[in-house]
Amino acid sequence: MRLTVTVDGVDLVFVAPTVTGGYPWLGKVGGLHLAARAGHLEGVGVGEGANVAFELDNAIRQASDLLGYCPRAPAVIHDDNGVEWFSGLIQRVEYGAVLGGTIEA
Repeated sequence: MRLTVTVDGVDLVFVAPTVTGGYPWLGKVGGLHLAARAGHLEGVGVGEGANVAFELDNAIRQASDLLGYCPRAPAVIHDDNGVEWFSGLIQRVEYGAVLGGTIEA
């Protein structure tokens, strides 16, 4: 997996520690969450879009220093073959020893 986040026009690429070609801080990428459609029920809408969670190693604040405050930044996840798997905007970021976030379509 490869996570690319565009901050101020610069593509920041994160990969697993065993992979070359980017910042080796990508911990895990969660499963794809799809919202159940309930628009056919009166008064019930859809409040969540498709989303994917991710984690970056942030042990010495390296990821948070690089990304800064990045909600609404474009992000793309590619699989191991370079095929785009998911794209959207970062909607949630949690700072700590692990920088966790959510990308929403």
